[in-house]
Amino acid sequence: SALVYWLSLRALRFAAQETAAKELNDVQHLLDAVLGNLGEAILVVDPSTRSISQCNTATTKLFGYSEADLIGQSTELLHLNRESFVQFGTIGEPVLESDGVFRTQYQLKRKDGAIIEVEIVVATLHRELGWQRGVVSIIRDISERVRAYNALEESERACRLLADNTLDVIWSMDANLRFEYCNPAVESV
Repeated sequence: SALVYWLSLRALRFAAQETAAKELNDVQHLLDAVLGNLGEAILVVDPSTRSISQCNTATTKLFGYSEADLIGQSTELLHLNRESFVQFGTIGEPVLESDGVFRTQYQLKRKDGAIIEVEIVVATLHRELGWQRGVVSIIRDISERVRAYNALEESERACRLLADNTLDVIWSMDANLRFEYCNPAVESV
């Protein structure tokens, strides 16, 4: 009976291990599918060397490198220059140390040398072990948004220049009929 009991326990352990392995495999497939279909570039980075250990398809599309070009390479490859790479670490590491997440807007470069404006979120993979055990970087291309914002600012500057230098009186009021803006021509009138 002891042998039967021992064999039963062994069979239960084996079944539990098979179930756990299948569940782990299912989770890995789900994670691969999610990462593969995200629009943002995802990099898993080893903080000790700042080298890329994993990346998704969006990363290769954004930067123009193949996965093989990126895996094992330092993230310096994506920075404008060495100074930019060092500055990113200098700014980001203390924030990761205290908060576990570092968010910033930054400029990176593609394989062809084109500069892109990006939002970057760097998050600790092992919150309880600290950021030095691994981080994930989520990178979103915001070049179009930055261009649109700059164009809007330029348009506003041009309108302000026209309004400030015309001889006609121009003003704007809020819904309570309070003046929000009067151009300098109001003084001469």
